[in-house]
Amino acid sequence: MMLQLRLSCYDNITKRPFVSCTDNYQSTIALYIMDPFKQLTDVSAKILTECSQYAISVKHAKRDIERLRVRLANLNNILQQASMLVSSAKVEDLIVSKGLESVFRDCQTTLEQIYGVLEAGSSTEMRRLGQRALEWPLKEKEVTEAIAKLERYEQSIMSGLQIDQTSMIIEIKNRMDNISLAQREQSPKTKTSFLVPYYQDTDYVNRPALEHWLQEQDTGPHSRFSLVGLGGFGKSQLAIEYAYRVHKQTAERHVFWVHGATRNSIEDSFRDIANALSIEDRSSPNADIMELVRGRLQIESKPWLMIVDNADNMDTFFSSGSRPIASYFPKSALGKILITSRSLDVAERLTGTEKAIKRLGVMDGNEALEFLRKKATREIGDADGRSLIKILESVPLAMNQAVAYINRRRIPVSRYLEIFQRSNRDKSTLLNFDSGDIRRNENVSNSIITTWQVTLNQIQEEHPDAANLLSLMSFFHNTNIPKVFLRGHSVDPDDGTLDDNLDVLSAYSLVITEFDSDVCDMHSLVQFCAQKWLAASNNLAHSKHTFLEQVCGHLPKREDAKFWKLASATMFHIDSALDNDRITDDDVYSYEYTVASIYLVKSIEHSDLRAPAFADRMARAALRNNQPSTALIFMHGCANAYLIHGDVEKAALVYERIDELDIKDGDASTPPPARVEIDQLRFYRQQGKLEEANMLASKLINRIEDQIAQHDPHTPLYERLAGFDNLINIYDYQLQPVEAEATAERFIDACQGNMDKHDVLSLILVKNLATRYASLDQFGLAAGISKASVEISTKLLGPMHIETLGARYNEAFALAALFNYKEAEEMAEEVYNAQREVIGPTSQHTVLTLGLLARLKYRNGHRAEAIALLEKGLREAEDLNKGPMRLQEACESLLATMLATMKKSEGYGGKAMSAEGGSVE
Repeated sequence: MMLQLRLSCYDNITKRPFVSCTDNYQSTIALYIMDPFKQLTDVSAKILTECSQYAISVKHAKRDIERLRVRLANLNNILQQASMLVSSAKVEDLIVSKGLESVFRDCQTTLEQIYGVLEAGSSTEMRRLGQRALEWPLKEKEVTEAIAKLERYEQSIMSGLQIDQTSMIIEIKNRMDNISLAQREQSPKTKTSFLVPYYQDTDYVNRPALEHWLQEQDTGPHSRFSLVGLGGFGKSQLAIEYAYRVHKQTAERHVFWVHGATRNSIEDSFRDIANALSIEDRSSPNADIMELVRGRLQIESKPWLMIVDNADNMDTFFSSGSRPIASYFPKSALGKILITSRSLDVAERLTGTEKAIKRLGVMDGNEALEFLRKKATREIGDADGRSLIKILESVPLAMNQAVAYINRRRIPVSRYLEIFQRSNRDKSTLLNFDSGDIRRNENVSNSIITTWQVTLNQIQEEHPDAANLLSLMSFFHNTNIPKVFLRGHSVDPDDGTLDDNLDVLSAYSLVITEFDSDVCDMHSLVQFCAQKWLAASNNLAHSKHTFLEQVCGHLPKREDAKFWKLASATMFHIDSALDNDRITDDDVYSYEYTVASIYLVKSIEHSDLRAPAFADRMARAALRNNQPSTALIFMHGCANAYLIHGDVEKAALVYERIDELDIKDGDASTPPPARVEIDQLRFYRQQGKLEEANMLASKLINRIEDQIAQHDPHTPLYERLAGFDNLINIYDYQLQPVEAEATAERFIDACQGNMDKHDVLSLILVKNLATRYASLDQFGLAAGISKASVEISTKLLGPMHIETLGARYNEAFALAALFNYKEAEEMAEEVYNAQREVIGPTSQHTVLTLGLLARLKYRNGHRAEAIALLEKGLREAEDLNKGPMRLQEACESLLATMLATMKKSEGYGGKAMSAEGGSVE
């Protein structure tokens, strides 16, 4: 609708009143539109100046600054060109919508708000008084929101100046590109050119979603659009296929190919275009070929598509020493430019908007399987094909490389899989295989390792901190990498360094992360290639050590409520660094004892079959490095792990090695913790080796009593209680109940008047003492101690801490022994549900509670619930597929007992399950 202007103000120059009539419409438009254009241009120019100042001083927000700068530059360009158009347009051609006034006002408000924030942050006086460096005051989310608003204003301003005259759109765009319709009509008539230096792939596999996106962009409003992804993801192959389809569908459309890797390759490509178009003066000695091509395509009468392939390097297109290459790319209403790039930053600069960028991922499962079958010279079965896809993560270049190797060697896929998984050395050989591909640039490797190392070298040169972060991340498991482990030892959550470095890696498609997520992911192949890259530069050991330091530095103390949750996450990632061919002797020192021992404890607890082997390897490495005390700790852990798995013979062999171990005088002052030798004592008793057991018990008792005697009032309570606790364990294993009970009384006496509620480790020992009394059938006392332990633990550690839950389990057990079955069942159910959430369903603590809860439900007449609970446990044991035999055996044993009892006593017609193993201990 026509905007009706009825103003009764005075012109600042003439002081004459405006008359609201058609005769004065032109002057009214000039004041109403031209002045806002100038105001908006002035404010945006001030913001650009502020951005330049921040870009020099601030390191961690480069990308946000650049994004805002590009958007403001685009807005300025539109305002300037629109201003020129309005000033020269005829009145009858100029129609302004009613919404234009509010758009100008909102745009002005937004720009002034941005400028106010930036100007306040860069204030010299504020920085001097605060004594701090210049900081970027906008968060990433705020920048994104501001950019989105500016884009809307651009579109509204453009559409506000065009109502029913489509010629206005053409005129505005032509003015922005310095093109006139008259020039276009005079452009030379040429034959259609098709300059694509690669054959069409007869084995091409359709990727419908990406092809549809390309078609939408080619017919949409953006003159430039880009495919962005890691090398080998198929960007160039998509572009080649699309070029051939465009040529087939539109015979009168030029298609040009530009090699975008270097300035020289771009110039050579433009020279080819100049020859194809028979541009005059192209052979002149002083001819600026790129400018000639640019000028010609801007007036070319035929539509054209230019593909700029491998536009990866920012300096190639935006160098400061000479005219930027990017400025030579033509702008035309009839032309489109498709860009392929590994760098999101380069793509954003060349396209001018994130809306015209598509991030490439890997192929989906069906696409990948079709890809393999088309490339292979022999049939590939479904199972083998999907196994190959899984280890190569559906990366097209890696799959093409694998099929080329299989074809060349004439081996089945199963043999390739065997070689790939045999060792890292063999995997490296396969991933370095380069058979050549005529559909790829001859200067580009067909090896996935070499291809990605080019990207890593570029990041190392341009963003060394991001390269260091990638090196660190290569040792984690490739999924759910906690960002907290990547922050170094910084405790400042607002430090933007990590986010900036992750943003760089994400821009190169090396990591996958979300703005509001606490974790990030990587392709495992990227990690493997990164480690090979580190090894080639002799940085592998250093980066591995950094990884271990990071993990250790973020583990809280054992009494912290977050300990077990973070420990579980830590072990998930340390697994990736414990592959057999990665452990070296230096790992005895690199793996902080805390991490190694936690790994061992968690592995034993979850019946992880790797625990004994890991402990044995660490023990042997310690011995080779003359660290017998360290070796002894791991040897005890190894023996205990074998016992957990029921392998008594191997445990016995380890204990024989322990007996033969020569502890040097220098290590005599640091014997292994008493608890590990107590495990050995228990083993001797179980094996009937009474003489060895008695000798070891005597040695331990004397040593512990000497240590207790040396304690004084200033000795921490935990140290004193730990000595008594160890003595009680020894007397129990030696079948000396009188001595054990006497020591328990000494334990209680030590607590009297000395119990510090902040001494969490002492609290743990009190909980254990309650367990001890329960084992002595003193359930009343055990229940009382457990209740007090629960209260203190809840206050200090929280209701969901593993120690609090353990104390509650003890209380439930004691209540059951006192025939208080109902209260015991309620408490056991609460503990079981909490343990499932905190430490998982297969933890030995959770399994113990499961057994107690099932028996209590059965005892209280809730037999169907008891059976359902155990059957659920069996399903979880099977679904987890991690060999949790403790859970499986416990459920099978209890379920068989219950069904047999019901069948016998009630005539229950169900079939009792046969099972081996006893009840939960």
